[in-house]
Amino acid sequence: MACCIHGMEALDLRAGQSLLIMGDGPMGLLQAALGKAMGASPVILSGITPHRLDFARQVADVVIDVSTQNLVDELKQHTPYGPEKIIVSVGSADVVQEALQLIAKGGSVNIFAGMPKDAMLTLPVNRIHYDEIRILGTFGFGPQHFRQALDVLAQNDNALKDVFTHTTSLDSIEDALQASGRYEGIKGVVLA
Repeated sequence: MACCIHGMEALDLRAGQSLLIMGDGPMGLLQAALGKAMGASPVILSGITPHRLDFARQVADVVIDVSTQNLVDELKQHTPYGPEKIIVSVGSADVVQEALQLIAKGGSVNIFAGMPKDAMLTLPVNRIHYDEIRILGTFGFGPQHFRQALDVLAQNDNALKDVFTHTTSLDSIEDALQASGRYEGIKGVVLA
């Protein structure tokens, strides 16, 4: 969660701004919950995994299943000029490319997810310049972000805690890793 807070801070997310999270993995779901807690509106999450999209409905204002819905058409209903802030929380250069087309004038795109070393983009340089689009990436966190994450978990009685769906012991780690590979649950915790 601390790395999500670092990403939000770098994105300069403010209350009332529209936020699109592209990706329904554990980090994307945490980002949606944090965006909501920070006052972003609307918070929109796009993804493809049914049980994660079901969970996303607890933390996002709008959930878009991109396997069955057209992202552009759905976004136009909620952000006619595009989202002001976008977090790419899936490791795909194609998704980053799409984000650069979706972002509103004056908006910011955070490439949060790790990418393959050989991933490349074709930048819409004219649009970046004239529409004043900001592109950034964030990785990791500092001690202050870890403290903020602990504070958020301690103070918020909301869906943030519900992201952690199961615990396992070190003795059962192999079973937990296999379950994770099958996309069961959202986020697990290993207890020593």
